[in-house]
Amino acid sequence: MGIPPIEGIRSMSYQLITKTFKEDLRISIKEGSFIKMKCEYCENEILRIAKVLEVGQFKRYFCCNSCLTLYKQKYKGRIEVIESK
Repeated sequence: MGIPPIEGIRSMSYQLITKTFKEDLRISIKEGSFIKMKCEYCENEILRIAKVLEVGQFKRYFCCNSCLTLYKQKYKGRIEVIESK
């Protein structure tokens, strides 16, 4: 069973991944470094201290309490909220 032809594509290959050894989406930031962050809800740049929400093993960052509250309401019942800071 192959992939059906697609107009404009001359050749194609595919791979099957059977095992993932390491998948880490975290990054390390050295003290004193600066990064730009966007609010998880409104996507505006976070200019002050971010509001942090731990969801499962991940942290979500928000620009204000309103965005944090709206995010919780939007995903109520669909996310496992551990803690808000």
